[in-house]
Amino acid sequence: MTSEEANAEQPDETTDGKNGDIVILYTSDIHCAYDYGYGLEGLAEIRRDLESQGYTTILVDNGDAVHGDEMGDGSQRMRTVELMNSLHYDASIPGNHEFDGGMDQFFKLDEMTGFPYISCNFNKEGKLVFDPYIIIEACGKKIAFVGVTTPATLSTSKPGYFKNENGDFIYGFMQDGDGEELYEAVQSAVDAARGEGADYVYLMSHLGMNAEAHPWNYADVVEHTNGIDVVLDSHSHDAEQLTAKNKDGIEVVRSACGAQMEGYGYSLISGEKGIVETNFWSWKNEERVPPIFNKKDEESGQS
Repeated sequence: MTSEEANAEQPDETTDGKNGDIVILYTSDIHCAYDYGYGLEGLAEIRRDLESQGYTTILVDNGDAVHGDEMGDGSQRMRTVELMNSLHYDASIPGNHEFDGGMDQFFKLDEMTGFPYISCNFNKEGKLVFDPYIIIEACGKKIAFVGVTTPATLSTSKPGYFKNENGDFIYGFMQDGDGEELYEAVQSAVDAARGEGADYVYLMSHLGMNAEAHPWNYADVVEHTNGIDVVLDSHSHDAEQLTAKNKDGIEVVRSACGAQMEGYGYSLISGEKGIVETNFWSWKNEERVPPIFNKKDEESGQS
């Protein structure tokens, strides 16, 4: 599904019952672990709870959702997409393992989605396969999401999937050795989104934090670009909340939320103050959903 089709299907926003604040929820590296932690059902509950409090919510995924246990792989990854559709995801990026079933299977999954894949660097013979970004309008603000997929996909998935019958690579991820091609692709997408009037720019990044991923980890990209407000990162399966300076010396928040439903990431945009908090929630299986933004639990009396 294209970003234009997804936007066309979004209902007209109403201010009735809304508090003017936006919560971006994100998942990453689910790897078919739908019922780990609080699970996808818990995520749906969180979204309903936030909406009932007056927040406008946006839900995105940072890749590697459709590769993992027998449930996902046995259904040729279609079950994962069905579940994501039921939660009404707004956008996703392909991680390196989205391609583990082969290109034909990946594009079948893409046709099934009720949300657009975005990536500013996944290309076929030099032409982008997906839109590099999507802009979602909420509470009078334009929020851009730029997608980027690790160039290491060519080696961490199955290289043969990205070649033609002659053994030549026809798919790529801007994998030049010094990273400049990747940085340019990200910067171009950010600049285009800003040019369309984006108030905030989030980089949906399947790059990770590992030093061995240089020159393609999240910090490398931040240090060589500007205009990004927040990086929602994945791939390295960590849940670190970090910052890195962009090329203008401005600190950029980087948030990750672990793997296999270890937690859910969020970013709160206040209608009055802008982006005020980006972090993640995590809890044990036996715990019920924690209070959201210190909301008092009226049924149990807990806060």
